[in-house]
Amino acid sequence: MDASVGCLVNSISRFIHLVFCQRFKPHHLQHGYKQITEVLKVLNSVLDAVMESRMPPDDALRKECEELDVTLNEARELLERWSLGMSKICSVSRVDSFLMKIQGSSVEICKILRSSLSYGPVIAIFINIYDCLREIQDVKREKNSRVHSRGSQ
Repeated sequence: MDASVGCLVNSISRFIHLVFCQRFKPHHLQHGYKQITEVLKVLNSVLDAVMESRMPPDDALRKECEELDVTLNEARELLERWSLGMSKICSVSRVDSFLMKIQGSSVEICKILRSSLSYGPVIAIFINIYDCLREIQDVKREKNSRVHSRGSQ
């Protein structure tokens, strides 16, 4: 498998570790980072299965993994550099933006993987991809309902 998948898996692990080990978590960002880690945990299980299957490299997959890796590093940097002087509104907006980008990239990665499975019977990976898509969409629905409930208050 392409090295970009391995790099992304490593970045996901570091990000999740940072979120859970962060001593001082800005309360207003906790929910957004929790949702990001939920999406990443699901995607990580799919990527682990892909790495074990030794699928041939795919340019579209490599590109999407690299883009998600950049977004993930930006989200990590925001968490690492957060300070009390930062605007709450701006911080929450950036975390929400990261969440949307990460969800979108995760769905794209799953779609790319699903379309590339036509070369052979890799049922376990297909099931993981299907579950991944469903869980990411559930997180998206939860986010949208949270935004709508905030707006109606």
